[in-house]
Amino acid sequence: MAVSIDKGKLIDQAQKYIQKGQFDKAISEYQKVVEADSKDIRSRLKLGELYLKVGNNASAVNEYSAAAESYASDGFILQAIAVFKQLLKIDPSISDIYVKLAKLYKKQGLIADALAQYRIVIANYEKQGKTAEATGALKDMASMDPENSSIRAKLADLYLKDGDDKKALEEFSRIATDLKKKGRMDDVIILYEKLL
Repeated sequence: MAVSIDKGKLIDQAQKYIQKGQFDKAISEYQKVVEADSKDIRSRLKLGELYLKVGNNASAVNEYSAAAESYASDGFILQAIAVFKQLLKIDPSISDIYVKLAKLYKKQGLIADALAQYRIVIANYEKQGKTAEATGALKDMASMDPENSSIRAKLADLYLKDGDDKKALEEFSRIATDLKKKGRMDDVIILYEKLL
């Protein structure tokens, strides 16, 4: 038999604890609220904020992530973006947050912002030696901005690093064709010299 709780009473009690500076007790009350209603985004955000106050960044990240994911799945893209940005202030090393932000920016039609997030992701992956992940992120970038030859060249370079000469050559050929169409013959020559 499920036990029903009075969320309002729990939140009121948590607020009293917060006013007294008893954050651990407030956390306990908010945990009960979130356990009873995992879709209560405001309570998740408050719980995350309380975790930050007591220095429990890992738990704060979990709560903020759950809130952002909930916003995104409910179609509140701008709110999800705002929460993901807060997350990055807590821990800027979480690469998958940048990917999620990039995808949300893309949904909003903010391609330049999405590409900026992917650049951060790729730099992080390269530092970590994750060539396959960096290649995947570059593919996403190339699909968003197919005319950008520098993205395609970076993708081709990663294919070369990964030992996939065939894909690298295909990418370089695509870049050369695009440059020829644009009449940028000097760039085509530089590209062919690089290939040789």
